[in-house]
Amino acid sequence: MDPTRTADEGGRACNEPGPGAISPVMSAFVPLADLVPGACIGCDVRLPPTCNDTTLCPACAAASPLFTPEERRARGVWAVAAFTGPLAAAYARYKDAGELRGLPAFARLLATAPPLRARGVYDAVTAVPAFAVRRFVRGFDPAGALARAAVAAAGFDAPWLRGLRRAKRWGRRQRGLRAAERRRNVQAGFVVRDAAAVAGARLLLVDDVVTTGATLAAARRALLDAGAAAVDRLALFRADL
Repeated sequence: MDPTRTADEGGRACNEPGPGAISPVMSAFVPLADLVPGACIGCDVRLPPTCNDTTLCPACAAASPLFTPEERRARGVWAVAAFTGPLAAAYARYKDAGELRGLPAFARLLATAPPLRARGVYDAVTAVPAFAVRRFVRGFDPAGALARAAVAAAGFDAPWLRGLRRAKRWGRRQRGLRAAERRRNVQAGFVVRDAAAVAGARLLLVDDVVTTGATLAAARRALLDAGAAAVDRLALFRADL
């Protein structure tokens, strides 16, 4: 990763001018004053009024670098940032504790990915769905909500498609499993909701965190087997196993 793509690495205060334009990380975090006025979503520190153009403090931004363009695509999957540091911790709170205040910022960050900047390439966008029981317990589908918000933030020209559902209402978490265990855990794990809507379509498949890529690969295979013409894969974060 390129350390020059972080913000205020010298630790300057928010009201001190920086050398050049604001970093991609900082610019992704747009005002959320109606949700949590002046609070960093990474560490909850109160930000001075001069930081109202962001919801990530300089220290958290510096610890949350984006991938360079060369690093964004690996093993056939696009990703925007490494799953590490305060940004990843904030996303974990969104996903596991229902802390929704960071969703607009995460969506804007995902909207910077090349697939969501393309026009006329995809016929629809869909997401890896959560298990029904987890969706019920959480009250929402984290990856689905992220994908829909990112499509809106990007002004994307392809419609949203509820393309998949889990084959089972409940299953073992991928988190903590080894690579081979992850692949076995998601075999035959997805069902296409409407094969007619998928047939011949060029699809963008979105997830929130990719580690080995097993979940995205299984979801992609289900869509291709149902007749999709092509399925590209995109995640907000890429994590190390």
